[in-house]
Amino acid sequence: MDFINNILDMPILQDILVALDGYLTDGFNFLMGQDLIIKLAMIFGGVIIIFLGTLDLVKRLSKLIFIAFVLFALYFVYTNYLG
Repeated sequence: MDFINNILDMPILQDILVALDGYLTDGFNFLMGQDLIIKLAMIFGGVIIIFLGTLDLVKRLSKLIFIAFVLFALYFVYTNYLG
C-alpha cells in the first residue's frame, strides 16, 4: 500500500492532476456559458461521435465477439447437458 501512496504523492502526478482539473473546470465553465441551442448541438454531436465510434469498434472486433459468443454457447450447452 505504501507503493501506491508513494506514486500518488509524486510531484509530477500532482501537477498533472492540477492541470487536468483546470482543463475540466475551464471546459465546464465554457459549456455553461453557452446558449441552450449550442449545448444541445454539442450533446447531439458528442452522441453521434460516440455512437459511430462504438459501431466502428464492434465492426473491428466482430470476429472476436463471434468467437466469444460461440464459446459461451458451447459452455452453456455443455453445462446444461450435464446438469
